[in-house]
Amino acid sequence: MNRVLKNTGYLVLSTPNIAELANRVNLLIGKNPVSRPQDESEFYAGHYREYTFKELLYLLNETGFEVKKVRMKNYVGPCLKQKRILPKIYCIFLKISPSSFRTTIQISAKKKM
Repeated sequence: MNRVLKNTGYLVLSTPNIAELANRVNLLIGKNPVSRPQDESEFYAGHYREYTFKELLYLLNETGFEVKKVRMKNYVGPCLKQKRILPKIYCIFLKISPSSFRTTIQISAKKKM
């Protein structure tokens, strides 16, 4: 992307955070947080590679980008409307948890000159 981006251009990306809380819990109970279909005939519309925040910073730096802004966001649906207690607790915890537990990484980066 660096090659085709104008010198004044910015890269803006948003990607799932592989280290989000739900994935960590799944690992603790022995589940693969990013399982793929076993049968090649099954359609998979998900991400084929998910990254941690540090991996993205490294990759952007190595490919000629200077990170200008980072946001860690939660996209888990309407938390306030949850009726069941466990999803409600999960939503509350996500709001007060460290940013590394959040579901999405958003980064804007500028092409290095």
